[in-house]
Amino acid sequence: MKLWDKGTIGSTEVHAFTVGNDRETDRRLAPFDVVASLAHCRMLTQIGLLTETEFTQLENGLNRLSNEVQQPDFSIPEAFEDIHSYLEFKLTEWYGETGKKVHTARSRNDQVLTALHLYLKHELTVLQTKISDLGLLLCDKAVIHQSDFIPGYTHTQVAMPSSIGMWLSAYAECLADDLQLVKTAYQLTDQNPLGTAAGYGSTFAIDRVFTTEQMGFSDMKINPIAAQLNRGKLEQTVAFALSQVGMTLGKLANDCVWMLCQNTAFIAFPETLTTGSSIMPHKKNPDVFELVRAKANQLSAIPAEIGAISRNLISGYHRDFQLLKEPLFKAIDTTHSILDMMAFMMPQLIAQPIDFTEERYSGIFSVDQVANLVQQGVSFREAYGTVGKLVSSEVQTKPFPTTHIGSLDELGIDLIRLKLGKTNG
Repeated sequence: MKLWDKGTIGSTEVHAFTVGNDRETDRRLAPFDVVASLAHCRMLTQIGLLTETEFTQLENGLNRLSNEVQQPDFSIPEAFEDIHSYLEFKLTEWYGETGKKVHTARSRNDQVLTALHLYLKHELTVLQTKISDLGLLLCDKAVIHQSDFIPGYTHTQVAMPSSIGMWLSAYAECLADDLQLVKTAYQLTDQNPLGTAAGYGSTFAIDRVFTTEQMGFSDMKINPIAAQLNRGKLEQTVAFALSQVGMTLGKLANDCVWMLCQNTAFIAFPETLTTGSSIMPHKKNPDVFELVRAKANQLSAIPAEIGAISRNLISGYHRDFQLLKEPLFKAIDTTHSILDMMAFMMPQLIAQPIDFTEERYSGIFSVDQVANLVQQGVSFREAYGTVGKLVSSEVQTKPFPTTHIGSLDELGIDLIRLKLGKTNG
């Protein structure tokens, strides 16, 4: 069944090519299409295009379909090109002419868009919680390891003292920044496009405020052409926000790979979380972190793919938009996957003791020594020169105490927790 069928027999080759993977991708949208259809039918009843009896029938049918499409084994039969045609067919099969009225005053364009907006609202809500939870988890871990000092690096050279706590809370704060972008993407999805029809509005006296409230949107896409112009932009914005989450987690994973190396050995994980080699019995490979790193890099390519599909199209609807679903869904799935895995791995991190008297760490306390001289009344430039020329025989095993926010002894973790809470609120 096709919603645009006018009784002619079309080419099977064209049908197969144009349908593509819509039946598979539309499974995600099915529950949200039911929600939007129910709100639409309520509105049609409000304006007198459906009777109360007809609405009751359609409401019962849509509730029945809601249960069906949420089953794990649900699939759209091959006779239908998408979820929208399937839902209308079932309602018509059950209720005859009443079922044929469900598409009154809407187009498949705003039907698709509305289901997509509802779907993205749901997914971004879940992802915001996961991002915040992982950030708070890193904060908790940072408190435990605040005094587990490790060398910090610039240009891959030993620079200044750092700590496991400073390192972990840094990524927590980066996730707080990422949450701001995800929240912005959410706000863009929280606009009701139902009623924009094919991109030029409806010829019926519909009530768009009513459907906006019924579906829980805080705003609506006002101009119908703008609703179509936003296609591709919305998906790219969501994918970009998620790619920034991926960038943060990819860097964290890459740090873990490097810190697990025997030449650094700053951290460890239980052996059960590593994998082995088929030839070298001693190997404990950080495959999880390498795959998180790779998946995060894949995420970074998706906004460009979406932009390439939609960037240079004129205003109005184009079938090109059909190809936006797969990369968008991949971005969402990948982000869920790496967030879940990092939330599983990071609580099990073990800090390893570091011997700062090793030759490779010589000079790491030079900034502390400069500060010590300055506090004794020496100018900074003179102190810098003195320490730079001096080969100190003094053995130092930990940094000098500090008190300012963002220093080793005052990481400001509670402030980072506030950021995570505020951006997720």
